[in-house]
Amino acid sequence: MKKIKHITSAILVLFLALTANAQELPQPSPAASFTQRVGVTDITMNYSRPGVKDREIWGALVPYNEMWRAGANASTKIEFSTDVKINGTDVKAGKYSLYIIPTEKEWTFVLSSYLDGWGVDKYTEDTDVVRVKSKVATTNMTENMLFSMDKLTDNSAVLSLSWEKVKAGFTIEMNTKELSKVILDQSVKDADNSFRTYNNAAKWYMDNGDNAKGLEMAIKSTSQNKRFWNLTVLSEAYYATGDSKMAIKTAKEALALSVEAKYQAYIDRNNKNIADWEGK
Repeated sequence: MKKIKHITSAILVLFLALTANAQELPQPSPAASFTQRVGVTDITMNYSRPGVKDREIWGALVPYNEMWRAGANASTKIEFSTDVKINGTDVKAGKYSLYIIPTEKEWTFVLSSYLDGWGVDKYTEDTDVVRVKSKVATTNMTENMLFSMDKLTDNSAVLSLSWEKVKAGFTIEMNTKELSKVILDQSVKDADNSFRTYNNAAKWYMDNGDNAKGLEMAIKSTSQNKRFWNLTVLSEAYYATGDSKMAIKTAKEALALSVEAKYQAYIDRNNKNIADWEGK
């Protein structure tokens, strides 16, 4: 009996080892994922990358006018960390399945709230969040299907799918300024006595046209801890709000600390500010 138990255990160990090793074998359509930051929004893709492998793809392996999983294996997933707009339609932050209905000249990209299917299994149209039509363009040969983020700006990006010799995609947009303000307001609220957070907030507000709010944040920063860099920002905030006298006075204080710290970039910056402001 003991011998049988030992043999059974050995078989079990061998089976587990073979199973573990099988997971390391090459897959016909290897899994892929990426996260692209656009402004303050993270866009994450999870999908599989089938290969052409000398096959006819469009209208054959991938039939025209039929829903396709946009890859292989489980349905392709896309996730947004913030609310976005797709083709003018508001899409809430969250995870979605991405399907495609291809034709020879135009594809329809479909975002669906249905996440559990294998491929297009059990997908229904009532789960659609948005549909986007896109013209198909010819491109260089892409052996393994590839999603990419193109034409990045602070407020948008184009999600493209390339496979074989064609490519199509759609634009994802977000209001980065408004999203940044929400994040910034919360960080300032949670900052307590963080003079660095207030300084960063001051720079952001001034960069985005709210000089009065920038001055308020700069004063909060320097009231907690005076450094050459936040005094420089405070001087620039004073000047931006029309108080040249305080701007020059503060810049001279910032210059003295910059010299003490031997920080040449801020020495040059404050010298230039003082010369410009006194000249006016």
